[in-house]
Amino acid sequence: SDSSCELASRKLTDKETSTFNLLLNRRIGHEPIQYILGRWDFHHLTGIIVREPMLCPRPETEELVEHVLGEIDSLLSQQETEEKIRVLDVGSGTGAIGIAIANRYPNKVQVVSIDVLRDAVDLSTDNAEKFLSRHFEGNRQSIESLYRAVLSSAKDFDLEEKGCERGFDIVVSNPPYIPVRDMSELPSD
Repeated sequence: SDSSCELASRKLTDKETSTFNLLLNRRIGHEPIQYILGRWDFHHLTGIIVREPMLCPRPETEELVEHVLGEIDSLLSQQETEEKIRVLDVGSGTGAIGIAIANRYPNKVQVVSIDVLRDAVDLSTDNAEKFLSRHFEGNRQSIESLYRAVLSSAKDFDLEEKGCERGFDIVVSNPPYIPVRDMSELPSD
């Protein structure tokens, strides 16, 4: 088209050239593209916010989400009440796993996501508001009834203290799992 030809022949301004060089140097330095962009697509969530020190959502993690969604389908088909399926996401990071699950079943699940990092709890809460608010017209209290991030380790998580009325039907986690012996073989990014 004409507009793509115009764009292809357009020269960058000094500011654009400087920005491009800065981003290019970050990538040459092996910084993950997800951190450079500040967002990444994950399981029907377009533009999930990503930043250090949280790990970047990976395609393999989408397979884990699909497996959990299959388990939820199975539980829902066996269910005799309207009680929500309760999911505990251990190690929320960006919130990608729990939010993808909550986004798929906004009226049928309740996700509690825990992490030991305050930054992870804050980021996953921001992502939940970004992606789940459409189900509740932005009502934060309603979003928290669907997805809630809590600062806690799995060991120290106390159901009653955290306002959970009952246990969980599914526990999901995708912690860092690279064996120490394989670390030296990994690409630096």
